[in-house]
Amino acid sequence: MRKLARTAGVAVLAAATFALALAAETPPPAKPAAAPPPPKASLRDAQDRPVLAFAQGPASLLMTPQEVLAYGKLVDLGQRRGFIERFWGSMAVNCLPGTNPLRDQYWQRADEAMVKFGDEGLPGWATDRGRIYVLAGPPEKEEPFAAKATWGDARGLAWTYPERPGVPQAIYFVEQRGRWVYAGASDTAAAAPPATLAPGQWAENVQKMATAFRSTGCVLTPEQAAERARVAWRGTLYDEAGKVLAGEKPAVAQPIEPQAWFFPAEGDSTLIWLAVPLDGPLPIGSKLVAMLRSDSGDDVAYALGTDDFPFEVRPLVDRHVGLAARPLPPGKYALVIGRTAEDGTTTLHHAGQQMVARLPLDTLRTTSVVLAQEVSPVEAGGARDPFQIGSWRVLPRADRTLKRGDKFWLVYKVLGAAKDAAGQNNLQVTYQFRGRMQPTAQWQPIGQPIVRDLTSDTTAIEFPTSPQWPPTAEYRVEILVADKLAGGAPFKIEVPFALKP
Repeated sequence: MRKLARTAGVAVLAAATFALALAAETPPPAKPAAAPPPPKASLRDAQDRPVLAFAQGPASLLMTPQEVLAYGKLVDLGQRRGFIERFWGSMAVNCLPGTNPLRDQYWQRADEAMVKFGDEGLPGWATDRGRIYVLAGPPEKEEPFAAKATWGDARGLAWTYPERPGVPQAIYFVEQRGRWVYAGASDTAAAAPPATLAPGQWAENVQKMATAFRSTGCVLTPEQAAERARVAWRGTLYDEAGKVLAGEKPAVAQPIEPQAWFFPAEGDSTLIWLAVPLDGPLPIGSKLVAMLRSDSGDDVAYALGTDDFPFEVRPLVDRHVGLAARPLPPGKYALVIGRTAEDGTTTLHHAGQQMVARLPLDTLRTTSVVLAQEVSPVEAGGARDPFQIGSWRVLPRADRTLKRGDKFWLVYKVLGAAKDAAGQNNLQVTYQFRGRMQPTAQWQPIGQPIVRDLTSDTTAIEFPTSPQWPPTAEYRVEILVADKLAGGAPFKIEVPFALKP
């Protein structure tokens, strides 16, 4: 028999040698390229989103019964999305803004459990070993042992973990009908397994492990901690904006009402100007910050108050105003505004919805009309100012309330107007003031219409308020823009304001 085996081995070796020699002389025919393996399905892609399965999959191991019940009652996608972001966000303690390594780690473990423990007839994460693996991670040591079970001889398995809050140092399993089921735990790794193993109730241990995982947080270096304090407001405003998108009303301290204006930006973006009224200058070390979070479902947010898009605080006649600007894709946003201190704490001053207008450039219309307190011409070649409209630098008013006798400017740009061979417009603009004493009263014209001819598409015009106007009334300026070159219907826009004594 041994001689026969050796003879067969020699034959195989000879055949292999001949094949190699033949391959060296005759190139093998080209083989078609193998198709790449299909990507592995990720539990996170399928379940970490506003679907009912979120509270039925791996995330359910971390959720309290009350959270599972509350999520099950949500039918609106925005509310579900807000719930999920707040759920994971509550675990990102001390983490840098925009990061949540615990969330990433949890779903990675869930995917690993699907592969490691998927041979027991259940999804890998739903087996007893899988659930512990997802909550506590891989064991430091895994050791099988012979065991006694209530039904006779059995196989046992011990997982040991280093000492840490909420996780037993030793966890035991017993094999039953092809599955490894939980059979007890010990807080001492050196403890001997129970004399008799039996499937056990382990809800209390699961709850402890879930609580421990949710409270883990991130460990930061001193440098990271300082950076986190500097930008902690981003996470705070992001979460508050999520509440707005979910239909909730965040608690706002000392509410303020911002004003927004819109102007064309590069591409399909719109430049938003944001003016925030302030009672006075900001305390040393604090700054004004804001965030606009899109409701598109893409989880996109834009910050104001950063180094790239800072707020500028400027004095007005009787108060201060914080001004910031940045381009955004048109759409619907949750807008939240706050004030952050040096230690990273943020006080919320505004939370609401904000539409960012789309401004087509081929239709006769105007940009937003700014009710301005101060306008000055921009010198040729001067630095570009974010609060510049055409050839004017503009300081908007903090609100739409004026005192009797005040002067104010109306600043705007006309879009979509025709130009002549010299590149100039030929516009006729009519201004008509109207007022009313009571909210239910009819608007009455005040004075005669004011007509101006414009050759530029950007205008800044100053008006005084008349001392003869009633001191407590609502007013508006109706602006009618006609394109004398192209003809067609004029464009009309109204600018409201009010007077106080």
